[in-house]
Amino acid sequence: MWLPELSPAEHFALERLLLVVSPEGHLMKLHRARLESQRVLSSAELQGRHNGERVRVAGQLALLQAPPAAKGVHFLSFEDE
Repeated sequence: MWLPELSPAEHFALERLLLVVSPEGHLMKLHRARLESQRVLSSAELQGRHNGERVRVAGQLALLQAPPAAKGVHFLSFEDE
């Protein structure tokens, strides 16, 4: 008896569960086409943007910091493919 073939999302999730990493790529790769259609930029596309320009980005949360000296400001680090 053969198991059905995994979808790319199922394959990624299983790799992350078993290996804690995914040698096949990054989670955001599964969502990039939809994000592009919504004009959400990748980190590579931020290069060359102007200071103060409003952009939309998406990524997997890599780090969250809320240092006491920052007076309630939170710092987020996102990563993408």
